[in-house]
Amino acid sequence: MDSQAELGLTMDESKELVSFQRSLVILGPAGGAVMLCPGNQVGVSPEQRCAYAAKCPLLRAGKAPADKLCPIERAITEERFSAWARTIGQDPEYLTEDARSTVSTLTYIDLQEQRCTNILSTGEAARLTQTNVTEAINFTTVDQEGGQTQTVLPLTWERVLHINAELLAQLQVQRRMILKDWRTNAFPAFRLGPSDRASYRAGPYRASISLNLGVLLWSPSLMHRWEWDEYVANATDVQIEQRAIRRSAAVVVPFLS
Repeated sequence: MDSQAELGLTMDESKELVSFQRSLVILGPAGGAVMLCPGNQVGVSPEQRCAYAAKCPLLRAGKAPADKLCPIERAITEERFSAWARTIGQDPEYLTEDARSTVSTLTYIDLQEQRCTNILSTGEAARLTQTNVTEAINFTTVDQEGGQTQTVLPLTWERVLHINAELLAQLQVQRRMILKDWRTNAFPAFRLGPSDRASYRAGPYRASISLNLGVLLWSPSLMHRWEWDEYVANATDVQIEQRAIRRSAAVVVPFLS
């Protein structure tokens, strides 16, 4: 508070500063990813406008808050950070540092994904393609006052996959790998071979693993990201193992009796 008083901040300015500092402490790097609103962007070409320009209700109303944190991305960041924190079973305000790093990275990926999908929702980008000039001629014209003007005349061009479509695929791969690593660390049973799982399930982690697998089972969207095929393969191994144990018991018990 002393430093704020030295800066001569008003009560509202002090609250805004504290809120910003708190967001950086809790959200980590994801808190600094929220972009500054460029304002109403009058006279700006479509290629230079922000990712949400085509849909932003504030921009349509002419009330975009220039040079302030984008309200859209601020809401996305706060909601996704809380959602990912709940997914890993921790309170957003009291995350361990390894969990904070994971949640912050996942939130940043979600934020970038939103930017890419909004860019890919308009015009030619909606076809997931963009036009690249492969050959062109440069002209230089001189006006009466001696001023020079550069003019580029495209000769040939091609349609290629949109750069944001490529970035979107990369972001999804990064998210899937992070979730896969987290799942491996959170549930060590996934690192064991089929012959080891039965003995592991009898250990102290059996109840917690069963509970968490139940949560995953009822989260199809989450399971899709965590590679459903691998989950099915693991479940199949367990079923095969259980059938083998039952067959062995059916043979051994009569023999011993």
